[in-house]
Amino acid sequence: MITSVSNPKIKNVRALLSKKKERDEQGCFVIEGRKPVLEALGSQLEVKEIYLAESFEDDAFAGVPEDIAMRVSDRVFSQLSQTVTPQGVAAVVKMPSYSLGDMVSNDASRLLILEDIRDPGNLGTMIRTSEAAGIGGVIMTRNTVDVFNP
Repeated sequence: MITSVSNPKIKNVRALLSKKKERDEQGCFVIEGRKPVLEALGSQLEVKEIYLAESFEDDAFAGVPEDIAMRVSDRVFSQLSQTVTPQGVAAVVKMPSYSLGDMVSNDASRLLILEDIRDPGNLGTMIRTSEAAGIGGVIMTRNTVDVFNP
């Protein structure tokens, strides 16, 4: 069990949470919460590490490979969480990469093009709405907020 916020792995997660440069250099981002982590595990995303708070108990995580799952003290987990009431589970995930060809793989593909969106909450809303509407991909200009911003 990791009990120190000085642990290199914990320092790395905190850097990924707070610095776009770190996310870009490592090609990874952090997700938090039971549902997002389970969805990542069941998807094609590459989950690199999972952090479970010592008080977190959930049978859905019983089969997670031990080489990526780490227990951390509740105090340490509070340093990894950006929510008021943390659920006790977070993961480091490799950023997916898609080409334009991936997004327009059939004639019925529709794309959402976003220009210079500044608010992360607005960006998240637009992405979720486009997915619900069956949009095949989202293209963003360089000045749009970081899509992997926690």
